[in-house]
Amino acid sequence: MLNAFSDGNPLYEALVFLLVLTAFVALMASGLMRDRMWNAIEKIAQFSRTRRALPEHELLLDLRKIDLARILTGILATWRYAEVSWSQTVLNAPGAALISGAAAGLAIMVTLGF
Repeated sequence: MLNAFSDGNPLYEALVFLLVLTAFVALMASGLMRDRMWNAIEKIAQFSRTRRALPEHELLLDLRKIDLARILTGILATWRYAEVSWSQTVLNAPGAALISGAAAGLAIMVTLGF
């Protein structure tokens, strides 16, 4: 695995990304899809309110949960991108090592709360 960020042709991957992005923008531009999305969000919120899945008056507790999830996500992302950065450095791929090093730096910033 010479490049950790791509398993195939980069041009093909860019075209697939643009196709998916264009399809998403076209679907969201139509009122039908936007209305369905908001209806689904409202149904999920209503379901969570009826089941009391999310307390509505414990702000500090909710903020602590969000911080814990952020810290765990940051730790996992830091581990992943540091590993990728190290492997790209060992394989002498400076471009990929720079990108993965920047991603590891951003993951560290997420862990610390920046």
